Amino acid sequence: MPEHITLPLPSLLRSSFPPYDAQAARAAQEVLDRNHQTYHVFFNERGLHNHAAHHILAALQLGCAPSSFAQHLEKAEEYLLNPDWKLHRNPKDQGAKGSIEQHNWTEHLGKHDWYWHYLAFFESQIKEKGGAACLEEFVFGEKANEKQVAMLGRFIGGALHPFIHTGYGFEFGLDGIVAEGLAMTAMTEPRFAAVLPPRPTGDKTASTSNSGTTANGLKTDEPLSVFSILSLAYVDKRLDISHHSDDDKFAPLLEPQAAALLNEYTSRWHISEDDVGHPDLLTIRGGSAGKWTELIWVVVLLLGATSRPGKQLRHDFFLMHAHNATLFLPSLLPQLTIASRIKLLDALWRTIFTYWVARGRPVFYIEGTLLESTTEPVKPTAAQHNDEHAAKALRSLIHYAEHLSHTPAGTFSLPSGIKDAVQGREVFPGLEKLDGTAFIRTAGQLLQNQGWPGEEKENWDFEGLGYDEAWQSG
Repeated sequence: MPEHITLPLPSLLRSSFPPYDAQAARAAQEVLDRNHQTYHVFFNERGLHNHAAHHILAALQLGCAPSSFAQHLEKAEEYLLNPDWKLHRNPKDQGAKGSIEQHNWTEHLGKHDWYWHYLAFFESQIKEKGGAACLEEFVFGEKANEKQVAMLGRFIGGALHPFIHTGYGFEFGLDGIVAEGLAMTAMTEPRFAAVLPPRPTGDKTASTSNSGTTANGLKTDEPLSVFSILSLAYVDKRLDISHHSDDDKFAPLLEPQAAALLNEYTSRWHISEDDVGHPDLLTIRGGSAGKWTELIWVVVLLLGATSRPGKQLRHDFFLMHAHNATLFLPSLLPQLTIASRIKLLDALWRTIFTYWVARGRPVFYIEGTLLESTTEPVKPTAAQHNDEHAAKALRSLIHYAEHLSHTPAGTFSLPSGIKDAVQGREVFPGLEKLDGTAFIRTAGQLLQNQGWPGEEKENWDFEGLGYDEAWQSG
C-alpha cells in the first residue's frame, strides 16, 4: 500500500490568497489520499494525465467549500478515471514482478505498468532523504541524466505535467504528491531532452553559440531578453519546421538539426548564479524573481494575446500548460542547488520557446486582442470553476496579478538593434502599451471562452494558433 497523503500545509503562494481552514484541509486530504491509493497518474494507455490532485489543491487555495473536493474527484471518476482500467489500483501481486530499488531504478523507465513500483520506491527514498534531496538526485543528478535515462527531459515532457505535479507537492508540503510527480516523471517519454543544452551544466554560458555576428550585425553570444529572442525567431524562416497539418507538431522540432536551431535562440537567454538566488520574501524582488517575472510576462501573452483580432477568442492547450507550469518556479527552485536551479529555469524557458514554435510562432496581439478584453474581477468565480485546467490558469493569473498588476504602460520596449533586425515585422504589436491589466484581462477571456461556473465548455484549442489555416473557419 502507498503511504497516506498528509494534511496540506499552507501554500508557499499563500500571500495571494486567504488561508484555508482546517476543515477544508482535512476534506482535501481525504480526497487526495483516495486518489493516491486508487488511481494511476495516467488514465489510459496513451498516457493522458490524471489531474485530480491538481484540481483539488488549486480549489483548496482558491477557497472552495470542503464538500467540493469530493465532487471534483467524482467528476473525474465519471468522465476519466475508469476504476476498471487495468493499471488503476495498486496491484496486490506487485512483488511478483520485482521491485524498484536504488540499484535498478533506471531499468523500467517509461513502462506504465511499473508506476506503483516507482511510487513505492520514491516514497521510501523521500522518507529517508527528504523531497528536495530526491528531486536533486533523481531529476538533476549525473546518473539521472545519462543518455537513456534523461530524467530532466522527462520532467519537462508530457505537456509539463511532471513539472507541475511535483511543483504542487512542494508548494503544499505533500511528500506523497512529490512521490507521485517523480513516479510520473519516470513514466514520461524523454523526447524533450532534445531541447536541453547539448552539454547540460550549471554554467549557462557553456552551451551558448560560438562568438560571432548574425546577418543583422548582432553578436551571437550577447545575452538577450525573451522579448528580443522571440522577436528575432519570429522572422527566421528556418523555424518554419512544423506545419498545421502535422498531427504531432513537436516531433519535427525534436530532430537533431531542428533542436540545434532552437538552441541557437534559447541559449541567448543567459542565467547567472545571481539570477537564481532567493528573492526578498516581502517584496518578491531580487534573486530569481527577475527571470521568473520575465517568463510570467511571456506566458500570460501566450495565453491572452494569441487570438487574432476580430476573431473568436481561442486558447491553446499546450501554451496554457506553459503558463500554468511557470507558477511553480518559486516552489521548486529553493529545493535545489544553485547549479540545478539554473538547469531548471533554463529547461522551462526552452520548453516554453519550443511550444511557441510548434504552435506556429503566433503573434502576440497586445493591441487588438489583449487590451480589448474585460477587466472584471474573477477571484470569487475561479474557486467554483469545474474545468481543472481553467481553475489552474485562473489561480496562476490571480497570483501573477498580485505581484505585477501595478506595472504601467511604457515599461516594455524592444532595443533599437532588435527593431532594426526585424525590419518592421513585429511579433509584439503594442508592446509599449502592455501593462498590469494583462492578467485580469486574460482571466476574463478564459471565463468568456471556457465558460463560467456551471456552464463550462472545456474549449481548448489544439490547432496551433500561429498557423493561418487555424483561422480560416473564423
